[in-house]
Amino acid sequence: MPVHDWKRVDGGIFSHVGLSCVHDLSKSKQKGNPERRAFARTSLILLSSSLSAAALVAAEPQGCETAMSVHPARPNVVAFEPVRAKFVRFVVLGSSRGEPCVDELEIYGPASDENLALAKRGAKATASSCLPGYAIHRIEHLNDGKYGNRHSWIAAQKSGWAQIELPEPALVDRVVFSRDREGRFQDRIPVAFEVHVSLDGKDWRAVARVRNSEVVQREAVPLYPHKPVVLDFPAQRARFVRLVIKRTAGGTQPCLDELEVFGPDKKVNLAASARGAKAAASSCIAGYAIHKVEHLNDGRYGNSHSWIAAKPTGWAQIELPEPAEVARVVFARDREGRYRDRMPAAFELRLSRDGRHWRVVKDVVALENVPVDQPLAGEEPR
Repeated sequence: MPVHDWKRVDGGIFSHVGLSCVHDLSKSKQKGNPERRAFARTSLILLSSSLSAAALVAAEPQGCETAMSVHPARPNVVAFEPVRAKFVRFVVLGSSRGEPCVDELEIYGPASDENLALAKRGAKATASSCLPGYAIHRIEHLNDGKYGNRHSWIAAQKSGWAQIELPEPALVDRVVFSRDREGRFQDRIPVAFEVHVSLDGKDWRAVARVRNSEVVQREAVPLYPHKPVVLDFPAQRARFVRLVIKRTAGGTQPCLDELEVFGPDKKVNLAASARGAKAAASSCIAGYAIHKVEHLNDGRYGNSHSWIAAKPTGWAQIELPEPAEVARVVFARDREGRYRDRMPAAFELRLSRDGRHWRVVKDVVALENVPVDQPLAGEEPR
């Protein structure tokens, strides 16, 4: 466990042991100390009986380490607790291949869609280095408001940092980056990185740490209307889970009989309405009692308890009662096996903590013209 120094107001220094992001101190007993019923962020502070908690000043709170999925052609949202900062630094420790590349580095405040990092707002971009000899790869491209490889930054080494200096301190709670939102290049995507913030550009604080990222690439997989489609990905914290359907096999409105969400425990469906989860959708076909939005998480399978969109494209969503670790999503068209039409053939799975800013964790298209074994005489089809 990492040991960090904390400073006393009187200049003394003592150490504490960082355990995780949030701890229930009511379950911790320290020698010579009574139990303390409180929650502490970032670390468990070991206090002596003679030291007052009011005499402590944090030297450098550390960001929580986590995993996430990153998509080369989509905005990747790195969220953290709101913090006041003038300097925001994106520290890249590793990329999928070669020197890391970012086509835009954006900064947002709580409940705001205004990009504070834009150069036209007075923000300044700097970096540890920049790949020389290429006019399309410049430090100033980090915040020029233009996307794509032709307006990007590439570090000169396989690790480095890109930084935005805001014109004045502001409250920020997320950084958004992408490699190439035009979708032409998929290399050089940052996969291990940290977000650091500072008020003066000298004293830095880590607010987010991401390791072992999974690069989301389009997958071609067999999709069967009567079988559950299982989508696994690295566990990530989310409250909203959205399946965005881009087309169906026949070009008709998509149909789902159930949309299920699982965390580390693959036996507990977090999406069930009985657990307080809410279903929503972009639209719903009208005039059919058997096709309702609420059927997405009613725990019943089959066409008679399903949802059909009103248009050939659309989305189905589950809002969990509270944020949770999500690692698997399962859906099907008709698990009773009576209908085979309306099966999604191209879709994205997206996660969000607030229902406004989304992260793509799966990009799937149907693997077409797949031979399927037919039962012989006397055999039962599976």
